[in-house]
Amino acid sequence: MVKELETEFVELLKAYEECANLSTAIDSIGDMYRPGEHVIGLLLICKLLK
Repeated sequence: MVKELETEFVELLKAYEECANLSTAIDSIGDMYRPGEHVIGLLLICKLLK
């Protein structure tokens, strides 16, 4: 029983670390991303069509 809990804890810790790494990557991409003129133009067109 203890061994099973240890194994599950290690798996949970791995999943947490992976999730934290993905979250950091997403944050860094979001901070650096600057949409080009084509994206801004599409957003304006969509807004005008509403």
